[in-house]
Amino acid sequence: MNYNVDDYHASSLNWDLTVAPKGTLLVTNSSGLLTYDGNNWHLYQLPDQSEVSHLVYHQDTIFTQGKAMSATG
Repeated sequence: MNYNVDDYHASSLNWDLTVAPKGTLLVTNSSGLLTYDGNNWHLYQLPDQSEVSHLVYHQDTIFTQGKAMSATG
């Protein structure tokens, strides 16, 4: 099945994915961390709304790596 940004309300750029033991799909995205349970998408955004680029699921814990953006000038 194909999904677009209107289906999961996040960016179209996905970086990494894994499947948790109970079957939940975990996807890192330019908008945050997406989960999909087979029926519904849910977006978890970081406080600064930066992208989440990598993830590891280990012993019922999700570890993520984000990419903070800063402005200079």
